[in-house]
Amino acid sequence: MDRMKNNLSPRYTFETFMVDDTNRFAVKAAQTVAQKPISTDFSPFNPLFIYGESGVGKTHLLHAIRHYININHQSLRISFIDCESCSELSLKLKEACCDSDVLLFDNFQCITYGNFSGENLFLAFNTIYRSKKLMVFTSNRSPKAIPNLDERLIAMLAQGFVVDFSPPNFENKFTNTP
Repeated sequence: MDRMKNNLSPRYTFETFMVDDTNRFAVKAAQTVAQKPISTDFSPFNPLFIYGESGVGKTHLLHAIRHYININHQSLRISFIDCESCSELSLKLKEACCDSDVLLFDNFQCITYGNFSGENLFLAFNTIYRSKKLMVFTSNRSPKAIPNLDERLIAMLAQGFVVDFSPPNFENKFTNTP
């Protein structure tokens, strides 16, 4: 159950997403985790880390994953954390560890540790990962390019699937708008 269903825009689905050769790989990765969000084995797509310029549709894909899981895996509990507006990350992570099967992190480049140390943040994410809960991150930077991110957290994110999300080509941007 998505505790934030009321914050979902009906516009942001896979069906309304403009796919072309520049973003097909990222879209396919997002669809793959949405179709099989829980695995008995460690998935090569967990965690999924999608990064790219602002405005290319990363948040749209994150919402599309939420929509798909809400419709097709209704028993799963989803937490959506926007790191840009989250002032209590430690509290949100504690709640998510206990109460969620799927964790979606938007604007991960804005992560601030608050009262968390880099060590504690790594331990929290590692606990979530070892619990085989799906984690999907969006960011405008690759994990290596996020300032002050713990090296072990960068390594953990790299164990999953890191995909560069390119903007659509100019012709498609104006002809395929949903």
